[in-house]
Amino acid sequence: TFILEVPPEDGLKRAGRRGGVGDTFETKAIEFHEKLRKGYLDIAAQNPARCVVIDATQDINTIAQQILERVKHHV
Repeated sequence: TFILEVPPEDGLKRAGRRGGVGDTFETKAIEFHEKLRKGYLDIAAQNPARCVVIDATQDINTIAQQILERVKHHV
């Protein structure tokens, strides 16, 4: 399981740049997003053999390369 980790503020800004109407997640308060992020990071910490946390503040090519390397490692 790949968890693309990004601060909630950054994630909401990205979602806003996509345009269109926001879904229910995008309309929730920042506290909701912080709690959700913490929950996913807790799951990752409890399951390090199953979860890989990727810093999604990096450029898209770096993120893609990190995912590809982890997938290659498991095949």
